[in-house]
Amino acid sequence: MKDKGTIKSTQEHIEQSSALDDYAKIIEQSLNEILIFDLESLKCIYANRGALYNMKFSNKEILNLSLPELAPEYTPDSFYKLIKPLLLGEVEKLTYTSFHQRKDGTIYDIEAHLQKIRFKNTRCIVSIILDISDRVIAEQKLREHVIELELQRLQIEEQADTLIKQAIELKHARDAAETATKAKSIFLANMSHEIRTPMNGVLGMSELLLESNLCNEQKELAKNLSISAESLLSIINDILDFSKIEAGKLEIVPTVFELEEFIASVEGLHRVRIESKDIEFEVKLDQTLPARVKGDPDRLRQILNNLIGNAVKFTPNEGKITFEIKKSSQQNSNIEILFSVTDTGIGISEEKQFKIFEAFSQADADTTRHYGGTGLGLAISSQLAKLMGGELKLSSLEGEGSTFYFSSRLESCSVVEKAESKKEENAEVTFDKQLKILLVEDNPVNQKLAATLLKKVGHLITVAHNGVEALEHSSESFDLILMDIEMPLMNGIEATEIIREQEKETGNHVPILALTAHAMAGDKERFLAKGMDGYVTKPLKKQELYKSIKELTA
Repeated sequence: MKDKGTIKSTQEHIEQSSALDDYAKIIEQSLNEILIFDLESLKCIYANRGALYNMKFSNKEILNLSLPELAPEYTPDSFYKLIKPLLLGEVEKLTYTSFHQRKDGTIYDIEAHLQKIRFKNTRCIVSIILDISDRVIAEQKLREHVIELELQRLQIEEQADTLIKQAIELKHARDAAETATKAKSIFLANMSHEIRTPMNGVLGMSELLLESNLCNEQKELAKNLSISAESLLSIINDILDFSKIEAGKLEIVPTVFELEEFIASVEGLHRVRIESKDIEFEVKLDQTLPARVKGDPDRLRQILNNLIGNAVKFTPNEGKITFEIKKSSQQNSNIEILFSVTDTGIGISEEKQFKIFEAFSQADADTTRHYGGTGLGLAISSQLAKLMGGELKLSSLEGEGSTFYFSSRLESCSVVEKAESKKEENAEVTFDKQLKILLVEDNPVNQKLAATLLKKVGHLITVAHNGVEALEHSSESFDLILMDIEMPLMNGIEATEIIREQEKETGNHVPILALTAHAMAGDKERFLAKGMDGYVTKPLKKQELYKSIKELTA
């Protein structure tokens, strides 16, 4: 009878044998290649099903192979050198990547894990081999993708460098253009100021002259003088408007106006010239249009005055001009109105029509010499039409006449009685009290003009020739200061700033009205920011001057 110790040892042996059998089954059925090699000869003594299946060898064939023979990438010497640390016991495990060759000659990538074990009481090396072909392909694709990305990065960096260089060049070009534009704007502003200053005297004095007791011949001469001055001022305004358009500073200011009255006012401006040439002038107004609309009547008038003025200019005596206004489309209160001016004038040849809207261009040089003009009117009108949502176009036949037309987006407004407001708007400005006014102006003619206009409505005038003289009158009490801008010794802005600083101590505030030939975009805002209360441009318009004074002293 066996003792308990023997029975227990037998049971453990059975359990261990059973565990080994289970482990052997797992190894045998594994899809990975598992090979066992004799440590001394490195001959294969065991191959599982996965190894046989993947390598296409029979069990007999693979048992004749040695470990180095399964690694064709290596020579026997190089392979022994690879696994030497494992053979000498310097490492317990060894991993390497290589490729194996199947019996049919196909190659596949492997990752081999070698470890020394005892198998059937023999020192052996077990090799667990993983087929990493898919991984190698994926890694190769990843490397290729990384290389591709790197190439793209280099290309992007190259493109970025090119763009940076272009940006620098564009910045230099932009800076140069801005400098040139600024220089041009300064030149135009100075030119405007220098021309408007004497024009103020010419127009103002001619107006005063026409109001005096003149014989018929003198009145005719004075009227011609005034017309010539207005013509010169129109040219100046064209140049200034064009510079504003180039600088992007021209604005559309919508306001409500009576459409029929607007059309009548445009027609009235040209009535004398039309009648003098015995031209038939027909107005066609679409009766379905609203009585009142909201838009910018001043800019519309500017375009139409140019178109009708050109039609009158280029239409011979006894010709015909048709001015048509009709509805193009309407959506709710938004209405698009088509304006057209047709004449029976000289017309424009087809090859010359393409440049008719270019700045400083007319059909040809002979036209400029024969008919006059700056060549800016149509360029400005074209830009204004675009600002109002339309486009100025032309249809013309040389020798038969032309039609210029454009559309404008306006807003239809309900009819409201405005008789009282119109009466007030058209009424001459009167003053209820006498004002004591300090006139700061260096130009003798403009001093005389402004003083005369102000004295005619009963005001008391003190004249200062520059800012320094204006400050000398600081102890006196004035109801208003009319301040010129450009003056010797001290300009109007400097004088205004000093006056405003002095007023911080006294608590007083004298209204200061800028009286200036500066009429560029932003000038008004600049002067108001410096402490002035109002702004009137030269050449002076009498009623505008009176109205501004009354608003500041009411």
